[in-house]
Amino acid sequence: MSWHQNSLDAYYLIIKYRKKPIYTDGALWYVDACRWAGVDHFVYDQSLKNLMERMNEYIKDRGF
Repeated sequence: MSWHQNSLDAYYLIIKYRKKPIYTDGALWYVDACRWAGVDHFVYDQSLKNLMERMNEYIKDRGF
């Protein structure tokens, strides 16, 4: 989860949590960032996408 939608911000986020696999909706900036960092990347299916987007909005709205 990052505030901006670009590969560089995603890369910095991934480096911070390097030992964790990354699950995304397949956005290109995460695909690139995971490849650069050498981290496993998994794309979740459509059934989880709405749930994940709702969780991200909740976190961003609360200022975490």
